[in-house]
Amino acid sequence: MNNPVTRIPAFGLYGEAEGLPDLCHVETLADRAAPLDWEIAIHRHDALSQLLLMENGGGWAEVDGARHALRSGTVVFVPRLCAHGFAFEPGSEGMVITFPQATLAATLGPRTPPELARPWLGPAEPELREALRQIADEHRAQRSLRAPVLTGLIGLCLLRVARAAEDGGGPVPQGPYEALVAGFLALLDARFREEKRVAAYAGALGRTASHLNRACRAVLGRSASRVIRQRVMMEARRELAYTLRPVSEIGWSLGFDDPAHFAKAFRQETGQSPRGFRAGVLG
Repeated sequence: MNNPVTRIPAFGLYGEAEGLPDLCHVETLADRAAPLDWEIAIHRHDALSQLLLMENGGGWAEVDGARHALRSGTVVFVPRLCAHGFAFEPGSEGMVITFPQATLAATLGPRTPPELARPWLGPAEPELREALRQIADEHRAQRSLRAPVLTGLIGLCLLRVARAAEDGGGPVPQGPYEALVAGFLALLDARFREEKRVAAYAGALGRTASHLNRACRAVLGRSASRVIRQRVMMEARRELAYTLRPVSEIGWSLGFDDPAHFAKAFRQETGQSPRGFRAGVLG
């Protein structure tokens, strides 16, 4: 029998394959759902978490197989690897904020609360609603010191979600492949700068490299080595966009001894040179 997770596509944003170079992505419900007739099919994100605020309107959310009604004033938190989909009443209003896993790691680090590993749905208390709006305003404004201010706001918002979820939700149901991939991704976040070998990650998880590859292909639709490359290059994009470190130094920090090797790997992944990518971000 096929593992059922193979029927759930893994995306960056819904329907998009690439990761995000920004600290977060903010869009309205209308921006995302209206072109899809207000219905977003079941899918998952392997490197993204999301917060949805329903301000006006209604519909339903399906999160890890359970269906929940959406009403005005509802917040939904979806962690990475959580299967989810939505159907909204036409004209519904609200926002969706998407956080790359790298943002969560950089913002909260080892202090990341366990509540952020499971989905949560609940009322948008005034403090949480204000935190979401502040993120949206700062993301849109493009003011000076944007990155550190946005990082602080994201951390505060996520901690408010964790606090609200302390008495709600439950463990995310996981099959054996999903549990293994979740462990692999957590280990990868901690070690990607120093370790690039699939066998090393598999050994640390008590599995063979071929077993880890099968799990990644079943859950994420790509090999473990591809997942490692994408995680490294997501960090490269972030450092090129948000720091003034020399390109060669960024490459060395990510485990590339030769700047030319880093430039080649970056171009293979993104279609651009590191300097060309940075110039495009800076405008």
